[in-house]
Amino acid sequence: ENAYESFHWIDADNSSDNVYTYFRTDGNGGEIAWANRYIPPYEKGHRKNEEEKLRDQEIKDLKEKTKGDRVLLTVLNLSGRDIPEYKIGVPAGPGYDCIIDTDATRFGGRGIRNKKYKVIKGECNGYGQYVSLPLPAFSAVILERRVSS
Repeated sequence: ENAYESFHWIDADNSSDNVYTYFRTDGNGGEIAWANRYIPPYEKGHRKNEEEKLRDQEIKDLKEKTKGDRVLLTVLNLSGRDIPEYKIGVPAGPGYDCIIDTDATRFGGRGIRNKKYKVIKGECNGYGQYVSLPLPAFSAVILERRVSS
């Protein structure tokens, strides 16, 4: 595949932790990122104008269109320190499953990560939901979005 749209940075600027995160898709990365970005809730009693209604409908339609798309989340901890809990903003879904983990015992690691991670509601990296996982020093993990519970 050679489409730029299939690649999307989540956080390319975390030099303080030396952690980099991005996701790849089967071609709709830009649409997935746009549909899943964090939008603060409206104040109680707020009446949406036409532009807000159109935007909300566009987001709803894009989420529906891309909900079955394959999403692979890559997390790289290039630092020499363990990070016990690291939150990563992600495209919506019921959860993410670990498919490659360099910290697995079969690769000589400690095997401290789970195989499955649930998506938690809350703003992180510009997304309206996130996953939280431990990041052992000098490790990488690839998670795949679950399409159904």
